[in-house]
Amino acid sequence: MSPKQELDVPELQSWIARFGVTDPAGKWRNATTSRAPYLAFVAIAADGDVLSSLAKEDASRLANDADIEIANILLDHHGNKAGRPVAELVKARIDLWRRRSSLHDAQESRRAKVPPMPADADAALVALVDDFPRLRATNARFVVATTLKLGPEGLANMHPDAARAMTLGAARVAARSAEARPNAFPMPRRDLLGIIRIVQDFSVLTEISPFDVRAYPAGNDLITCVAGLAIDADACAELAAQLPEGALAAGFTMWEEAVEIFGYALLRCRRFLFDNLEPRRAMAIASAGGRLAQRAINDPSTRLPFLPDQPGLLKPDDPQLIAVAARDIVQGPFLRRRSDVYQPTPG
Repeated sequence: MSPKQELDVPELQSWIARFGVTDPAGKWRNATTSRAPYLAFVAIAADGDVLSSLAKEDASRLANDADIEIANILLDHHGNKAGRPVAELVKARIDLWRRRSSLHDAQESRRAKVPPMPADADAALVALVDDFPRLRATNARFVVATTLKLGPEGLANMHPDAARAMTLGAARVAARSAEARPNAFPMPRRDLLGIIRIVQDFSVLTEISPFDVRAYPAGNDLITCVAGLAIDADACAELAAQLPEGALAAGFTMWEEAVEIFGYALLRCRRFLFDNLEPRRAMAIASAGGRLAQRAINDPSTRLPFLPDQPGLLKPDDPQLIAVAARDIVQGPFLRRRSDVYQPTPG
C-alpha cells in the first residue's frame, strides 16, 4: 500500500472517530511505556505526515513504538478485526517514511562523492530537456551511462527539468532494450534492472515522476509520441515488478500511474491503435486508462493527462467516453494494479 492508496481504506475515519484521542503525538511524548505504542499508532493513523514533520530521532522512536501496536493487532487473529486494515495502512506509512529516510541519509553521506557530470554533458542535457519527452537514439547511451554513474542521489542534485529528462530517457532505453525494440542497445540484465531501480528510488527521493509530461515539442507526431510513452511505461512497470520488493516497493505506483496517464491519453487518440499492440499489452494499457477514467468519473478533481488540441481526439473532460472505449478493448473488468493485487489481505 502506498500514500496514493490511503483513502482506499474506508475503515480509517470511522476507526479514528471510535478509538482516536486528541493530540496523540503530543501525549505520546510523555506517555508510559505501556501506553506509548498505542498513542504512536493513533498519531500515524490520524496524520500521514506526522513522521516527516518530526525530527528524525523523534520520528524513529514514534515509528518503533507504533510497530509494537501493529504487531499486537496483526497477530491477534480473533479480535480487533476493525483495526487490521488501519494497521496495514500505518505499516505502509512507516515503511515509506523509512525508505525515504534511508535515501535521504544516503544522499547526505554521498553528496561529496557524487561523480561530476561528463565534460560534454551540457549540450546533451540541453537537447534532452528541449526534446522532452521525446528520446533521440543518439542520446541513448548517454542517458544510460550517466544514470548508472550518478545514481538516485546524484540525479536528485540536478535541476529538476534535467533530472526528469535524464531519468525518463534512461527508463525508456531500459524498457526498449529489454524487449529488443528500436532506439536502444543490448544491455546486461543487471544494468536494465539497475536503471529501473535508480529511477524508482529517484522518484521516491524527489517526489518527481519522469513521466510527468505537461507539454510536447512542436512538430512531433503526437499520437506516435503518446503511444511510445504508454508502451514504454508498461514495459518499465514489468521490469520494476522483477525487482526484489516488486509491486510492494516504495515508488512502484509511479510506474502504474504513468501507464494509467498514457493509457488514458492513447484512448483519446485512437481506438484502433490498440489493435496493433500485443494482446497482453493492449489489455494492460487499456485497463490502466480505464481505471483512470473511472476515478475521474467518481472524482471530477482527478488530474487527467494533458494533450494539445488536435482533430479526432476524444474530449478530455469526458471520462465516460474513455471508459467506454477501454471496455470495448478489455471486454470485461479492468485489470487491477499490481500494487493492489499483491497487498496482504487482513484476516
